[in-house]
Amino acid sequence: MEPFQSPFELEQYKRRLGFDKAGVNRKGKSWCFQKDDWAGSIILDTMQQLTIQFTKNDKEFMISAVYARCNPLERLELWEELENITENVQCPWIIGGDFSVILSEEEKLGGLDFTLNEAIDFASFISSCALSEVYIIGELILLVIDFLNFMLKWSKEVFGNVFQQIATLEDIIKVREA
Repeated sequence: MEPFQSPFELEQYKRRLGFDKAGVNRKGKSWCFQKDDWAGSIILDTMQQLTIQFTKNDKEFMISAVYARCNPLERLELWEELENITENVQCPWIIGGDFSVILSEEEKLGGLDFTLNEAIDFASFISSCALSEVYIIGELILLVIDFLNFMLKWSKEVFGNVFQQIATLEDIIKVREA
């Protein structure tokens, strides 16, 4: 989450949002909130990203929150940091945030001119990490369906068959009430 707030307000937001733990990257641009039942450990905290690995019920996933620098040379440092993480990833990994670069001129909405070399560097990073781009226009419905299918599968692995658990608990209650 990119808060546009002072890191000193982190505790206040943590309480308001109902989370148990909160953290901020060294630059103060990326905040992370979590519940106590999720174990989180920081994999890498740099000026441009924060990567945390979470565990619950022996299931793991990683999240990288990105707030890239505007300077293309400084962004190359970010690509290298994330590529180094890729070498050891053995679980689902979500990378999101402000990359300060786009892949095609069609994505451009104001600001500085589109730079092909920067797009090539970004595309190379995406390819080297075997990442999939999230399409916002046109393919959003397919992306949402894929994401929901992934989350349903993941939820079932982590929490089991919730509907069966509810039915079992209802049966237990009926027996105890009888």
